[in-house]
Amino acid sequence: MQAQFITYARVWLGFRIWLVFILQISVFMGVFTIKVANATPSTITIAISTPISTFTPQSYGANAMLAQNLIYEGLTKLDKSGNVIPSLATSWSISPDGKTYRFSLRKGVRFSNGEAFDARAVSLNFTAILQNKQAHSWVGLIHAIDSIKELDSHTIALTLKYPYALTLNELAFVRPFRFHSPSELQKDPARALPIGTGAYMLDSSSPSAVTFRKNPYYTDRQSGKVPYFDTIVARIIFDPSAKLAALKAKQVDVLYGQDLISLDMFNVIAQGRDTSLRAYISAPIFTIALALNPRAKALESTSARKALMQALDSSALVSSVYGDLASPATSLYVKNTSLLQALRFPALPAHQCDPTQPIAQSAPLELIFVSNNPSQKKLAQIIQAQAKTCGISIAIKGIEPSAYANRLIANAFDLAFTQTWGAPYEPLSHLYSMQEQGHIEYGLLQSLSQKDAIYTHINNAIRATNEPQLHKDLNAALDLLAQSYILLPLAYKRNVAIARSGIKGIEENMGVLVAELPIAKWYQ
Repeated sequence: MQAQFITYARVWLGFRIWLVFILQISVFMGVFTIKVANATPSTITIAISTPISTFTPQSYGANAMLAQNLIYEGLTKLDKSGNVIPSLATSWSISPDGKTYRFSLRKGVRFSNGEAFDARAVSLNFTAILQNKQAHSWVGLIHAIDSIKELDSHTIALTLKYPYALTLNELAFVRPFRFHSPSELQKDPARALPIGTGAYMLDSSSPSAVTFRKNPYYTDRQSGKVPYFDTIVARIIFDPSAKLAALKAKQVDVLYGQDLISLDMFNVIAQGRDTSLRAYISAPIFTIALALNPRAKALESTSARKALMQALDSSALVSSVYGDLASPATSLYVKNTSLLQALRFPALPAHQCDPTQPIAQSAPLELIFVSNNPSQKKLAQIIQAQAKTCGISIAIKGIEPSAYANRLIANAFDLAFTQTWGAPYEPLSHLYSMQEQGHIEYGLLQSLSQKDAIYTHINNAIRATNEPQLHKDLNAALDLLAQSYILLPLAYKRNVAIARSGIKGIEENMGVLVAELPIAKWYQ
């Protein structure tokens, strides 16, 4: 009996050892499976046309807003329909006199270096912004702010000198009201690292690519989800055809933005012959316009500028260049908000010309365009041909992007392409910027007799305390701008994307914002 018991015990012990072994193998394999599933970081590669010149939240430079949107956040933000929603602030209240905004800050938020986001971080950033007020003078809120006060660790009060209706909208701007970590903010700007609370952080930057890594402390402020992609690689590809070639060769996953994709490129993909790629298009979000410089000898007179505008048939021009990617503009701004829909936009000059009475010119007018922008090149060529039929001579010239921007700022052109800014800037913030040197409209207005009247109406509108007064002054400013014939609206433009078919979340997140690249909401 004892021997039998020992035999059973040995069998049971062997079974237990085997069972433990099997369980250990199962657990090991389970852990191994989990680790393998998470071992390969997900990377998405996009193409950009120019290097990112700066990464700090209160600075300006070529292509900077791409990085600033990924790395930093503000107190408020816009949803894809252009409505102001909470971001780093969870809620706010406004005093009866409209001059004090009290913000409750989101708790538990950290910068990508682990520092806590709190009222002190907000106060330090606002102080730095106000100390450099001249650099941000194009923003009306800069001039309205009187003080910023920390009420407790997660509550601040922003006090204004006067009521300013655009306060919440301008706090949602990509710059300057985004938050840099306190430790980096207090360093010499040349040595400060770009540390924010946004979905991504800078990993590396070279002349050929910029890499961003996911911020380990970030979750979406509305959904609570973390971004799907661990790494974003932004490859710098100057030539438009090279971008599409890189996409087809699987060196790039997504092309996104109005300047990266030509009509031909879009149509090839939209036809669906290549099932590995998909094309997406947004609703109209901003306006492409032709700027006519009154300082050009042949365009000094209002009648000459009007004659040039009448020589151009924007409907034929837009359909030839953009197809379904844009529609002919009938006003300076896309009427995609309740305010813009309430305004009375003046009619554009009718298309007509008399070739026997051309405008007086001793040399061709020069129309400059961005050399790596195929749409602008086609626009320039058609404008040149249309003007010629009315006896107006135009020479066209492609300019490298940064040099083009410098020409606009310096007002050193006869004709050039410009664009409005889309939400949240239109119409008030864009109109306000016309008073600030460094913006193309500022230079255009300087030699006009109606300049002061335009500025008066813009400023009255910004400080209006009721809708009738707001509409009255905005309509007056828009009427005077139209009568000056310095900006010819050409096309209402849409955002466009071409992506590998495995990339999801693009179509449903193509909102009204021009500068935003919503990669944090994409997945595969």
